[in-house]
Amino acid sequence: MADTQAAQGIEFDENDLKGMKVVELKMLCEDYGVAKSGKKAEIIDRLLEAQQMMMGYADVVEEEVDKGPPLSPEEQEEKAELEKNIDMASSAAATFLAGSSSPAEGTDRFTAQTRTGNCWHGLYFELEAKDKDIVITSINTASSPEVHVGPLREDRMNLVFYTRDGTCVGNEKNQDGWTMLGRERDIQLPAVAYGELEASYGPLPMGQSPLRVAAGTRRGFCVFSSSWRGVVLRSKLGDRFVPGEVTDENEHLKLCAGLLPRNDQLYDDTMFTDIYSEDIANAFVGSIDYRVEP
Repeated sequence: MADTQAAQGIEFDENDLKGMKVVELKMLCEDYGVAKSGKKAEIIDRLLEAQQMMMGYADVVEEEVDKGPPLSPEEQEEKAELEKNIDMASSAAATFLAGSSSPAEGTDRFTAQTRTGNCWHGLYFELEAKDKDIVITSINTASSPEVHVGPLREDRMNLVFYTRDGTCVGNEKNQDGWTMLGRERDIQLPAVAYGELEASYGPLPMGQSPLRVAAGTRRGFCVFSSSWRGVVLRSKLGDRFVPGEVTDENEHLKLCAGLLPRNDQLYDDTMFTDIYSEDIANAFVGSIDYRVEP
């Protein structure tokens, strides 16, 4: 994206939108408050027009504030609401563009089955490499929507992501061996509704270093968030997953179910101290970007 566009606060251009799926474009329409009917080209034109109008209106408001008398409390509240809407729209676009992009050259993407469960503060899960070493470059997931279906959760959350060599099973309440991959504060993830087939996922914080998983071994993960809608889940319909049970796989890797951390209080104080239930395991929902080592 051009530097001039970034400087103006524009988060997408026509080429970006052309690379997105129709369902993603319609979700952006909801965020911008424009009609989402019609052909793909018509939706793209409508979004570009709405973005231009929004950015232009923001510039006018800012110019008037600079030149005119001090704003009244009502005018200040109106300006703050406008700026909030612009920030949310730009954030939505940036999140979709990141989640919708194809994996880097030489990298595969494995997408787990869609959400069929609830949502929670976090999840323990595992990844197993099959007969070749793999290097994980990105792990992506989503949150649950609020009362409306839209591209982003309405509120923001704090999130921290851990990993360990070997299984999670039996290590959920023991912080020894766990390493923090990354932490984010005041973030949003794409929102995925129950049973949504064409979902977009956002990356969990992993720092700059890819993770190697040796052939025939497992690596455990745990994501904690400060919101009970923080991470979407997949349950085993008609039954229950057992911790460590394989939930999804392809020719290179397996994903395995894990327990839910108990996170009803300040999440920093409950990491690795308790779990929601010994009997309830869930599957990871999202995608894994990785490459196979020769």
